[in-house]
Amino acid sequence: MIRRAGIEVEYDPDLGVFDRRQKNEEEISWLQESQQVTEEAVELVCRMIANSSPNANGVLMQGGRSLTSENLRLLVDQFFLEKGFIHRPAIIAGGPPAADCHNLGWGELKTGSPIIVDIFPTNRETHYCGDCTRTVVHGDVPDEVVRMHAAVAAAKKPLPRRLRR
Repeated sequence: MIRRAGIEVEYDPDLGVFDRRQKNEEEISWLQESQQVTEEAVELVCRMIANSSPNANGVLMQGGRSLTSENLRLLVDQFFLEKGFIHRPAIIAGGPPAADCHNLGWGELKTGSPIIVDIFPTNRETHYCGDCTRTVVHGDVPDEVVRMHAAVAAAKKPLPRRLRR
C-alpha cells in the first residue's frame, strides 16, 4: 500500500545506534545525577530497615508502627516527588514475595529475612533514569541466605578459560 501511494521506505539498521551509545558531557552529568538520586533513595530505605527494631514476632518496627513494603514505597514516592523525579512503584519485597523479581512486595517486613529494594526513577526534566537494586537483611543473616548468596556469587564468577566454549 505504501509503495502504491508513491512512498518509498528505506531502512538502515545502524541509524542512530552509534548516537545512542555515545553520551556527551551534559548527558553523562544527567545520568550521574539520576543515579546519585536513585542511590540516595536506596540508602534512605536501607537506613529505615537497619534502624528498625523487631517486635516479639520479628516484625520490624519504626516509630511505633510496623515497617511495611507499602509505607517504604510511600517514603520513596515522597522522596522522588521532592527531587523532581517520577517512577513506577519501587519494588520493596520481603519474605516469599521477594522470590518473584517483579513482585512489588506487600505487608510487614521481618528481621532475618531478605528484603529486595529495587528503585528505578526518571528525572522529570532531563528524562534520564537511575536504577539500583539491593538485597538487605535486618539482623542476623540466616545460614540459608548465606548459602544462597554464595551460590549467586559463584555463578557470577567467570569460567576458567579451558571450560569456556
